[in-house]
Amino acid sequence: MIIRTGVVHLLRNSFRHAGHQRRVLTTKALKPVCTAPTEVAARERFAAFIGVRAAAIR
Repeated sequence: MIIRTGVVHLLRNSFRHAGHQRRVLTTKALKPVCTAPTEVAARERFAAFIGVRAAAIR
């Protein structure tokens, strides 16, 4: 539980650098990553999240 709490605080602190609208959208997009049943599933969901965000940036 200590690791999960650390990740939550890391995410929360990183959202300070984003505008409110982007923060809300990013939080909703990351929810499946944070609620994944296993680490492998979380990594796959995060990779999908990064792929969508990278495509939007290009």
